[in-house]
Amino acid sequence: MGKLVTHIVLAILIPSAILLAIDGVTHRRLGNIRLANVDASAGKRIFGKNCLRCHNLETNPYQKMGPNLLSVRSRQHVVNGQTLSIPEYVLQSIIDPDAYQVSGFGVMPKNVVSHLSNSDIRDLVAYVAGPSHDQAVAKLEIPPQAPAPEQVDITLAEAELGEAVLRGKGKCLTCHSYYQAPEYHSLAPNLLTGAYKDIEAVKKHIMDPSAKVADEYKLTTVVTADGLVFTGRRVGDTKRTDELRLLVANADGNYDIVTLAMDDIETDDDGKPILEVRDGSPMPADFTKLLTPQEIDAVAKLISSLNE
Repeated sequence: MGKLVTHIVLAILIPSAILLAIDGVTHRRLGNIRLANVDASAGKRIFGKNCLRCHNLETNPYQKMGPNLLSVRSRQHVVNGQTLSIPEYVLQSIIDPDAYQVSGFGVMPKNVVSHLSNSDIRDLVAYVAGPSHDQAVAKLEIPPQAPAPEQVDITLAEAELGEAVLRGKGKCLTCHSYYQAPEYHSLAPNLLTGAYKDIEAVKKHIMDPSAKVADEYKLTTVVTADGLVFTGRRVGDTKRTDELRLLVANADGNYDIVTLAMDDIETDDDGKPILEVRDGSPMPADFTKLLTPQEIDAVAKLISSLNE
């Protein structure tokens, strides 16, 4: 009888112990997956290498080419009628930048993360989305990415011709910069942001510069109460209602930041300051007349190769 009871008890306890063991292993595995696949500190390093040139992720009025991504953490995201969680929105913006474009900013390159692994992408999403979303990020399915563009083959002669156009004939560096953070020192976008890898896209920018212009690079003209006229690119906190800051070219070929009180700017009949914003690009529209097809090809190849 005693042996029978012992056998019955063992028959009950052993399967239960096995189930508990399996359950414990399962939970450890899930925990390991979450911890191994989501590392926000690694995401911060990836952000610094790939995103920081165009985006901020901190409370800072210093506006870059792209929007400050802190706002991503504090609002609901609806894309094409579909409500997305913060991690889902961040992932979609990285993988498919055309899905949603923030008003006033240009489109991010389609293949900006084509060189990253799925694990790297999750880490990046975790950092941008914020510390409370690690578990949701770990569950994200990473969709296929646009293939990286083919490596640019450029000859020495083409590189020299492209540089001659940039520095001389095209006068490109009068407005553009090749420094990492030139936002307060140039009227036009930095040429080395990583956004200009596609040769054909660069050619389109050269031949039709007004086809797509981000709001932050449109020129604004104002007239002061004293009759002074200033034309430049708005910089700093563009949402301020008490003052206006313009990056204006000076006689030396450099740029000055002119700060004007809104009260000192001429107003319309309703008493609002008149800010005349030009829709087109300040870039010359006749480059196809100024430059030969060979020169356009060379400068496009050079810019693309420098963005690899």
